[in-house]
Amino acid sequence: MTVENPKVILVMGATGTRKTSFINTVSGSNFAVPKRGDLDSCTANVQKTEPFKFGGHNVVLVDTPGFGFSGHENVVGTDQEVLKRIADFLCTEYAKKVQLSGVIYMHPFPEVRIQRTVKHYFGIFSELCGPDVFDHVTIVITPSDSGEEEEKLESLKKCTFADVSEAGGRILVETDDTFSVTRNYLLTSLNEKPVFLKIQREMGDQNMSLKDTSAGRVLSGTQKKDEKSHRISWKKFRRGFWRIDV
Repeated sequence: MTVENPKVILVMGATGTRKTSFINTVSGSNFAVPKRGDLDSCTANVQKTEPFKFGGHNVVLVDTPGFGFSGHENVVGTDQEVLKRIADFLCTEYAKKVQLSGVIYMHPFPEVRIQRTVKHYFGIFSELCGPDVFDHVTIVITPSDSGEEEEKLESLKKCTFADVSEAGGRILVETDDTFSVTRNYLLTSLNEKPVFLKIQREMGDQNMSLKDTSAGRVLSGTQKKDEKSHRISWKKFRRGFWRIDV
């Protein structure tokens, strides 16, 4: 009897977007999450769930540190370090010929004042994936306490995430803490033909250093003062507008 290789789903997003909570809920894992009101990030390294059954498949979800990491700087000091940890994992998987069935990008309900930071973090993610795999990307907009601002939400779909939508990717809006919407659509990703990401091909086939990859160049072009500004903006947003979680 042939045993199916696990379907691997990468979960990314800025820090505090409930990546780990989603993974724990779906997989039954017990990865650390901060207490409500704690702005320090818990996920400093890439971590994989044990294979679990979902929709008739063996599935592995991959948790990742988020851009804008908010914790001790000797743990994860910069977004470059966040990208390096994710890239190292992806390169290891590439060497083992392990492809991804999908990529989930988690994003909180939109707030106009941080659109510059939102576009910056999503720009890194986009270059890491590459437009040819956007049809394997699912954007999950997680619920806010306010439950309003429909106009902002539509703007986010049509502007920031338009390339993903136009390429056949999905944009979902979660309605509750059980992630019921995402769980239903996860089955679609599991039936997709698996792929490698752009950064894997750049580093694995073209022998690029991380700083020379498309995602690396986005960060290389970011001044330290700009990165600090993005982190401060994101932390203020999490404090004032978002139910704190990871």
